[in-house]
Amino acid sequence: MSWNGSGTFTRTLGSAAWVGDAAAGTKIVANRHDTNDTDLATGINNCVAKDGQNAFTGTTGATALRGAVDNTSDLGSTSLRWRNLYAGTSVVFQGATYGTTVTAAPTANRAIAFPDGSGTVALRTDIPPTITYLTSGVAATFNPASTTVAMLVECWGGGGGSGGVSCNLGESAVSGPGAGGGYCALLITSVGAAYTYTVGVGGTAGSAGNNNGGNGADTTFTDGASVNMVAGGGALGSGMASTAGSNAATGGSGGTASGGDVNYTGGDADGKSVVAGVLGGLPRSGGSPTIGGGVRCAVNNPGVPGRNPGEGGGAASQTNAAVNRAGAAGFRGQIRITQFK
Repeated sequence: MSWNGSGTFTRTLGSAAWVGDAAAGTKIVANRHDTNDTDLATGINNCVAKDGQNAFTGTTGATALRGAVDNTSDLGSTSLRWRNLYAGTSVVFQGATYGTTVTAAPTANRAIAFPDGSGTVALRTDIPPTITYLTSGVAATFNPASTTVAMLVECWGGGGGSGGVSCNLGESAVSGPGAGGGYCALLITSVGAAYTYTVGVGGTAGSAGNNNGGNGADTTFTDGASVNMVAGGGALGSGMASTAGSNAATGGSGGTASGGDVNYTGGDADGKSVVAGVLGGLPRSGGSPTIGGGVRCAVNNPGVPGRNPGEGGGAASQTNAAVNRAGAAGFRGQIRITQFK
């Protein structure tokens, strides 16, 4: 009979077998001793040896390793600790209150779960965040890693292109610079499976002569529901024909932004006038993006293209010569995604 399945050891002949035999005048009988001793042997063989000679064989449910009373037993103590816990699939905590510290090197498909939803777990991992740069794409798809629990998305709109200039002998002209693209950033804590994005291209350069540049394009990132980020492209810079007086063309306005935790407008283009055929001051390029400054133009040169994400093209300039100069393209936008695993 031995263990009864509920944790109680019981002998087939009962707990007072020999007392009963003596009182009844029953003599020692070999088969009754064998039955009793077999019970003892069977019970001992179902115990786990403390020196590790045998192993626990229970799996789940009634045969699982468990305490005698629910939520009252400890495995180790603060002074007598177990060194390592090796789990095949998951470590599960069920209950209302736990003080738990887990230090581990997580690998794929491992989890610590609170099925009742009432627990809190703090994990210390050595998994660094991953950074992805998206520099092109129209209505393209981005799929976060399956292990990503949060991600920071940053968007830059494309920079505007600057205009070109036409110039005559004894006159001067400076074109309008392109403006900087907008910037927005959003921390996403409920990560979806897929997002649609477009990276805004930089505005085109105004061709040589009195020709406008092109607007920078918007950069967008969306899940079609709660995430709708837009970093607007910087506006174009105007072309300019020379005169003998003040003749700096209009620069573009910075791109706006929306849908982020922070939303910044790109820098407006900064232009200065040319007076009496002399450059009174070199204009700055299209507005600078949120990170990085605008490029400057040089005297008697075409515009200088933007160099950083969202940067506008620099103005073209010419003085006292019958020469036409082209503007410069704005730099493309960008999306930077930091995934926290």
